[in-house]
Amino acid sequence: MTDPHDPAPADADDVERHPCPRCAAAPGSPCRSRGGAVAGTYHTGRFTKVPRLAKLLRV
Repeated sequence: MTDPHDPAPADADDVERHPCPRCAAAPGSPCRSRGGAVAGTYHTGRFTKVPRLAKLLRV
């Protein structure tokens, strides 16, 4: 059974095609925390660049 709250792998791929304006993560890399660790979620400014995800506010 598939969990409807799990994002499709394509969602993360689409978000990571754009650089993050908040943490300066390069395309193809996940967002980073202030300490340099991988952030728990993508920063809002990054995934709003993907029109179909812009209103979800979480990927």
